[in-house]
Amino acid sequence: MKIIKIHIIGFGKFFNFDLNFDKDFQFIYGANEAGKSTIRQFIIGVLFGFSQKKGQGQNLYEPLSKAQYGGSVTIEKNQHSYTITRLKRTQSVLSISNESGQKLPHPEEILKDILRPFDKESFLNIFSFDSEQLNEIKTLSGIDLSNRLLSFSAVSADHWQNRAKELDKASSEQFGLTKTAKRPINLLLKKHAEINDQLKEMSGGLLDYKNAIADKKRVLADIYQIKQQVQDNNKKINEYQSLVDLDGLVQRKKSLADSNGDSQFDLQQISALTDDDEHRIESFQAQIKSLSSEEHDIEAPTRSQQSKLLQIYQKNQDDLDLLDKSIPNLIAQSNLYDQFDNQINQVSDQIAVLERDIKNTFQGSLPQPLPQEIFQSNKRHFSPFFFFGCFLILGGLLAAFGSFMNREMPYPFLISSVGALIIGSILVFLEKPKKEYPDLAEFGYPADTNIQLAASWQRQINDYHNSLARLSSLKDNRQDNADKINRLLKLAYPLKDFLPEPSNDHDQFINQIQVVLNRIKNEKRADDLSREQRKLVDQNEREKLNKLEKVQNEQKIIFAKIGVQNYQEFQYLQADKFKKRQRENQLSNISQLLTPQKEAQIRSLGGIEAIKNSIVDLKRKQADLDHQINDLNKELANRDAKLINADSDESYQDLLQERADLETEINQSLFQYFSGQLAARWINQSLYDISHERIPQIKSFAQKYFSILTDGKYQKIVFNDNSIGAVEANGKRFFAYELSKGTAEQLYIALRLAFAKSIAAANPLPFLIDDGFVDFDKHRRNIMVSILKDLSKNYQIIYFSANQEQSFDERNIIELKGVNSDAVRP
Repeated sequence: MKIIKIHIIGFGKFFNFDLNFDKDFQFIYGANEAGKSTIRQFIIGVLFGFSQKKGQGQNLYEPLSKAQYGGSVTIEKNQHSYTITRLKRTQSVLSISNESGQKLPHPEEILKDILRPFDKESFLNIFSFDSEQLNEIKTLSGIDLSNRLLSFSAVSADHWQNRAKELDKASSEQFGLTKTAKRPINLLLKKHAEINDQLKEMSGGLLDYKNAIADKKRVLADIYQIKQQVQDNNKKINEYQSLVDLDGLVQRKKSLADSNGDSQFDLQQISALTDDDEHRIESFQAQIKSLSSEEHDIEAPTRSQQSKLLQIYQKNQDDLDLLDKSIPNLIAQSNLYDQFDNQINQVSDQIAVLERDIKNTFQGSLPQPLPQEIFQSNKRHFSPFFFFGCFLILGGLLAAFGSFMNREMPYPFLISSVGALIIGSILVFLEKPKKEYPDLAEFGYPADTNIQLAASWQRQINDYHNSLARLSSLKDNRQDNADKINRLLKLAYPLKDFLPEPSNDHDQFINQIQVVLNRIKNEKRADDLSREQRKLVDQNEREKLNKLEKVQNEQKIIFAKIGVQNYQEFQYLQADKFKKRQRENQLSNISQLLTPQKEAQIRSLGGIEAIKNSIVDLKRKQADLDHQINDLNKELANRDAKLINADSDESYQDLLQERADLETEINQSLFQYFSGQLAARWINQSLYDISHERIPQIKSFAQKYFSILTDGKYQKIVFNDNSIGAVEANGKRFFAYELSKGTAEQLYIALRLAFAKSIAAANPLPFLIDDGFVDFDKHRRNIMVSILKDLSKNYQIIYFSANQEQSFDERNIIELKGVNSDAVRP
């Protein structure tokens, strides 16, 4: 699966934001607070659902703007693209559209199928990590790291591990193996022993009492056996339920197997079709087609056909000879007709686009082009105030000149000149002449059209009208061309009995005319040939027939081998072979989760429906066993009553009753204890069965990556019960807590990448890495980038970082410039 685009309507600081991923290895760079983590959380939210938890420190990424919460992620899987849209944080609405924009029904089921077998928890454990997670390795003991390995190798194992621990802890708090353990069940057993001692002292050797005790022991033994059956039933129910959970894969595999019946060929036929046979059949078919399309017909025309054609030719020799000479001209005219037709379609498309754009701009109108002189006109409107301002400026200049000429009284002239200049300049500026434009309505423009808008659209309007004129000219030329073709084709009228009905497909009709004219030439040539020449012609025709027959026979031999009758059936067989390969690939993916052992177990139990029925029967049996236990408890109470009657002493009866109550309480407590212990062991064993086959492969991949990251310094990774270690090339061993922080992080990175490569082969989801190598030195960061580049051949890598000092190709980098700004490449 590959993410090709995201569109954020509203999420955190982003709104109406688009980001395209056009590389399998994408580096998203941005300073702190640029929104890298927001984009990562958005992708996870759309794929697996937005966070619903509200609490201290919980970032829900509510939009800072008023935009609607949510957006879409466009993915590509199995050469198909899907747009996954999720809106609203609470009560979110999910929809999925295909490449044609059609919304698909049941989006939740489709999304689960796209992401299967991973859920949000397993995705975060395998495909998404950041620098904070790298520090965890130093704090993990060997057993904790083993559990972490298990949680990655078995999807959703964390939940079951925690449940097993809870069951084991709860049961261990109830009972201890030593006699001195001060736990509830131990205390009850101790008190029961004390009461027994007292009863023995009080009962003496009474026979009735001993018989009652024997009966009671028998009843207790029956209760124990039934409770053992209850435990066995519980184990079977849990085992069967794990098989029922594989029902979806079983049904999918059955559906793929049933689809074999859709083929009209059996598996033996499909398997018999080799790639070499396909190549040879296609080669033979090409030869047959070539021999069948020779200029001369392989089958010689009958004598009656020859004579009839020759008679028609003799009667219409001039017209048919002219027609034969005109064939090249007909072909040229036909090609010219096709060119005109193609040009008409192109011009029509251009006109439609221009008409739509012009109508959208000018309120549905299609105006005429404006004359060029409208824009070149210098006609301006002069206001009387403009001339008055000019007069004041001139008067001010004269007054200034007078002030210089009159030395005795210069100030009145100077003040007058300044006032006149100021007032005149204001009037000239405000009343400056303006251009006058004609009314655009007479050219078809809306009444309120701006002259600048009209000027900016003159090129499109001219193109539209020029295209209309060109379209009309092309149609006229095509019609003239068609008339020429029809005039020439009329010459073929005498041959109408040997030709199909005329149609617009001139090429096919001309080809038929050539065939008939060639037949006429052949008949003329045959009629003129001598007997010996006829023999040569016949021999040539026979050689062609023999060659064609030989090729057809060789092809028929292969057809017989693969069990088909003709080339069309061979093509159907080819299609079934391709479908068979697709089914085999899908079955291979399913077999990784639905192992042969589990499938054999399901079959041995009669199938999923039979297993479901067995679970129902087991639960019904469980209820019957519970009833039997209740009945035995009542019988036990009766036995206790006999023991009470065996001695009339009130203290003796009280002790019997107290012991009976204790035994009931002990039985119930022990049942809960053993149930918890068995359930915890069953969960741990089931998780181990799932993961133990995968761990060696994960370890092999991890050692390879760790060796590369450390320049070959460390060659092995060693797991113990209480520790994890790394071994140098010289054999020296270090515990994880003895490694430097950077080396420990590299060890964890190697493990994480190895988990993903081993587990995610069936459905490779994109990696989302948020500053995962912040503590690496520059050299090891470059090595890590090389590893990710190699990993990106099979998985999409999206790496978020605020550190630009990394050896990424510029074409792989997307830089986040600012809040809600476009993401750009440097």
